[in-house]
Amino acid sequence: MEKIKIRELLGMKQEEIALLLEITRSQWAMYETGKRDLPTAAKLKLAEMLAFVQKKDSYWKKELPVHKEQTLQKKKKLEDLIVVNKHHQFITELKLKDIKKKYNVNFNRLKTMRYFEMNPQKLSKKENLLLEVMSNRAKNEIEKKGLLKQLEIEVKLETLQEEEKVLKKKLNDLGK
Repeated sequence: MEKIKIRELLGMKQEEIALLLEITRSQWAMYETGKRDLPTAAKLKLAEMLAFVQKKDSYWKKELPVHKEQTLQKKKKLEDLIVVNKHHQFITELKLKDIKKKYNVNFNRLKTMRYFEMNPQKLSKKENLLLEVMSNRAKNEIEKKGLLKQLEIEVKLETLQEEEKVLKKKLNDLGK
């Protein structure tokens, strides 16, 4: 094992590990660079420390209260994120439903206008003007709330649904 990684594994600075091994910081630094060996007592203590720290994660999860607390916080955060995600899905579904409804209404309006174009009737100027205004309004609404806007919202909804799956999987994994 690389000597610098030993400090990382133990989570210590040179000064700290030197004090615990009852050697000088310079002795430890020379050990890390391979210029000097450690005294036998320091080697034994280091080996014991490494063996203890490298116990399985399941041991540490039970042994360290901070891990339990962090896990509970993660669980709470994931549960909160799922609730927010569900709310966003609900709002997005409502928006999609509304846009689809408005699109269909305006599309039907355009079909009706097409009827009048294909079946010319004697209409007054006022009626012709009304048909033109209705047709323009329908075209404008379809441009704003057309198929591209629907696609955009559908993709957003699908993304939220996938995010929910990820959040639920992470929450489930915490329980293992």
